[in-house]
Amino acid sequence: MYRLSLAFRYLRRRKIAYVSVVAIAVGVMAMIVVNSVMEGFQRRIKDSIFRVDGSLKVQIRDLDPIDTPDYEQRILARLAPFMASRGGEIVAASPRLVQPAMLSTRDREIGWPPEIDLRQDFITLIGIDAATERRVTPLDELLDAMRDRSRKPGEARFDAAGSYRWDQYLPPSARDDIFRYQPEDLPPSSQPGIILGSQLAHSLYLQRGMRATIITVSPDTDPSAADIEPLQQRFVVTGCFESGRYEYDKHLAFCDIRVLRDFLGWRGGCSEVRLSLKDPGRAREVKEAILASNRGADEWLEVLTWEDQMRTLAQALEFERLAMWLVTAFVVIVAGVSIGGLLYMVVLEKTRDIGILQSMGATSGGIVQTFILYGGLLGLLGTLLGVWLGIYVSEHLNDIIKWLERVLDRPLFPPDVYEFGSLPSHLDGGMIVSYACFTFGWCLLVSILPAFFASRLDPLKCLAYE
Repeated sequence: MYRLSLAFRYLRRRKIAYVSVVAIAVGVMAMIVVNSVMEGFQRRIKDSIFRVDGSLKVQIRDLDPIDTPDYEQRILARLAPFMASRGGEIVAASPRLVQPAMLSTRDREIGWPPEIDLRQDFITLIGIDAATERRVTPLDELLDAMRDRSRKPGEARFDAAGSYRWDQYLPPSARDDIFRYQPEDLPPSSQPGIILGSQLAHSLYLQRGMRATIITVSPDTDPSAADIEPLQQRFVVTGCFESGRYEYDKHLAFCDIRVLRDFLGWRGGCSEVRLSLKDPGRAREVKEAILASNRGADEWLEVLTWEDQMRTLAQALEFERLAMWLVTAFVVIVAGVSIGGLLYMVVLEKTRDIGILQSMGATSGGIVQTFILYGGLLGLLGTLLGVWLGIYVSEHLNDIIKWLERVLDRPLFPPDVYEFGSLPSHLDGGMIVSYACFTFGWCLLVSILPAFFASRLDPLKCLAYE
């Protein structure tokens, strides 16, 4: 009992010990916040990719889809054993036709913006079948994300602060044919419709009902030809979507796959097939199973997960997570070493107390336990405080960032750089427990050496100078 009593007594009387507690707490908080942000980034990126691109991308290697009308049927025939109807992981499949292009417009509302006439940007135009796409991606959720960011019927185009209100929301009443624009009390537009990413529409000052021109070249055009004839098609904006990822919202646009086929003179059915899985986290397992079942076939399937399509991004995220963990772990290690130094100073100052305890019958093991308990209490207090701070900061991180932006009068995380409008974070209970155990274990470890030094003191020498 005296061991714990002495440990608490030393803790209360040495205020310098609280510096070590704070250092440990800061280290633990940094580890939790940094890793929650890295985990949040990975989850947000995966979620935005799955919401727009589905779980897997499938193509047929060494087969030109331009001249293959049954391209989609060939892929689906090879995937049939893995469909959910047969007990597999694949829930649905949807064809896509992907074409790089330029979006250009000269349309403008009178007086807005007065200084801009021609606007254009490079995009990726994706032809989809809305009916099958809804089974692979949450298309309606992407469209609904614009609900609170668009001008409501009857509202003025400018708010009180002078900011322009955009009419980009595609209401549910118009979802039967999302690529048809039909104004109130007017016949529908004869031009094909297009749905733009929210950032793309903002940057080009486009809203529902405005016209835009798609400029591209035929997919089978010879790039070495002296003269390349561009293809142009006029579209009307029927609405906008928002995935939450800046790169997608700035450079993607959707149109009807049948319209895009006719526009490009595409003789095939599609250029790829996107899949939705029961558990997107098992995408790599499903990919390996599909590839294994198709070994030796005449037509090789190419199956890509999000890591395959964005290998550099996936590797960068893993490396950054490891690097940030090492940096923050060193903060904890240095703070733990300070506890060891503090205990050594306590041993030197309490040499008389150690001698008295030994003369009264305290064993070397009891002395060791006393100082390890002291170091453990410092580590426990710092760990608990750090865990609380880490959880609190992670949950209120965006509020803290907004406050800092107001104080500094500058954006800290612009979406065009970090791809998201807010800083994502995700707290993992297992991660928090592992960091807490690592910190507490390290504090106990650095307490052992000073504790053993105290136990090896000779009681006669300890009392000789008193």
